[in-house]
Amino acid sequence: MWENGKRTNHRIEKYPVSTLEGLRVATALVDHQQFRANPETHRQAAETVGHRGEPTVFLSSSGFTELVKNWCGLEGTYYLLHDFPAEVETYLEACDRRDDRIIDAALELPCRIFNLGDHATNEFTPPPILKQYLLPRWQRISDRLHAAGRFVHTHWDGNSRHMLPFLQETRLDGVEALTLAPMGDMTIEQIKAAVGDKMVVLDLIPAIDFLPHRPVQEMLDLTRRVIDTFAPKLILGISDEISQVGEIERVEAVTELVDEVCGLAE
Repeated sequence: MWENGKRTNHRIEKYPVSTLEGLRVATALVDHQQFRANPETHRQAAETVGHRGEPTVFLSSSGFTELVKNWCGLEGTYYLLHDFPAEVETYLEACDRRDDRIIDAALELPCRIFNLGDHATNEFTPPPILKQYLLPRWQRISDRLHAAGRFVHTHWDGNSRHMLPFLQETRLDGVEALTLAPMGDMTIEQIKAAVGDKMVVLDLIPAIDFLPHRPVQEMLDLTRRVIDTFAPKLILGISDEISQVGEIERVEAVTELVDEVCGLAE
């Protein structure tokens, strides 16, 4: 909520789309989005990380999860899907066209790694929804980026255990922010069974392990298990981001462990 040009409430009080007419407006807005590459910004980012990292470009969420996150909310999305399936399909087709425009621009950059910020979860995208609306999109985008010599991964988080069996069907190179129990609903073993030796996993250290009441040594022991299980197909990080009350010193402790086990770049 905004008052006099200032944001006074960060919480979403009401989603903008709840009717068929609203969905048509959202479809038109998506269809009119245009994108332009900014090579200078990418160059600056690449110089900042230097030889110690690789810049990543965010492309977009899936059209379906954008309905949930931005346009309708979870309940509203499923009501619209039930009441107006053809119009939801029209909206999703507009999102597919937008994906193509984003990729057209993104491929003008020398970036090699791209992220799809899908926020797929058991609740947002259970297997029937995933198979119908997300899996074909991931396959199409993966094929296009692979043909251009690029890599792409998706962002899942929260409770995602029921979606794990579909990971390798996506043709994606990796998956980001899978959340281990008790914060999420999956184990190291379940994730490893899903990705095998074919996919890269990003993050995996639960954000709750950076809270003051959590034992530091337990966090480090878990981190070592993650490294031993997934490296070298691992980009270690926090699932999903340290909280405002997380202890940054624990990030330093993880850094020291990684240096001890793997060696950090100079």
